Amino acid sequence: MDIIALAKRIEEELQITDSVDTLGRWMSHYIAELITQCETATDIQSRSEAEKECAELIIGLWEHRQNLPHQFRPLANIEKILEGITKLQEEPNPWLRDEELSNPWINFANKSKEINHRIAAISVLMAIAESKFDKTKRWLEETSDALSKEEKEIIEALDCWLNHSNKLLPWNQKNGKTSIASLDPIARFDLVQAELEKMLHELNDEFTKLKDK
Repeated sequence: MDIIALAKRIEEELQITDSVDTLGRWMSHYIAELITQCETATDIQSRSEAEKECAELIIGLWEHRQNLPHQFRPLANIEKILEGITKLQEEPNPWLRDEELSNPWINFANKSKEINHRIAAISVLMAIAESKFDKTKRWLEETSDALSKEEKEIIEALDCWLNHSNKLLPWNQKNGKTSIASLDPIARFDLVQAELEKMLHELNDEFTKLKDK
C-alpha cells in the first residue's frame, strides 16, 4: 500500500470538509505536516520516523473508514445509488407469455414492465454519471491497494456499465454510438430526455391499441 499516496488523498478530502469541522481541519493540517516531513527529511532516521508516524495514523484511520465522516469512504458519492440499484434488481417477469393465456391487457402489462425497466436502468445510469463518479474512480486509480476487493469490484463494474451504456442507449452520433460517460452534461441530459420521451410514446401507442379494440 502506498501510504503517502493514501495520506495525500485523505488530506485532500479533509481540505474540502465543512469549514466548521474543527477536527477535520486539524487532521488535514497534521497529515499535511507529516507528508511534508516524509518528503523533505534530510536524513534516513528522520524520514523513517516521519514515515512510521504517518503510516500508523493513516492505517488507523483507513481501517475504520466506514465509521468516519463521509469523505473517508471511497464509495461515499454513490452509496445512495447502490441502495437504489439493489432495490431495482430485476425480478422474474410474473406476467404470462403463453399465447393461449395471453390477451391484450397482459401484452400491455409485459410492455409496461419492459419499458419501465429500461427507464429505471437509464435513470440509474444518469444518477451515476451525475454523482461525481470521476472522483470515486480516483480512489481506484490512485490508491487501489488500499481498497477492499468489494470496493474495487463495485467501482470497476459501474465504470464498465457507464462506458458501455451505448448498448442500452443506441444514440446515433456523428462519431458512432456514444456512452453516457463520454457526453458533456447538457448533451447527455438532452439525449436522455429524448430517449425517455420516445419510450413513453411507445407505451402510449400500446395503450392506444387497447382503446382501438
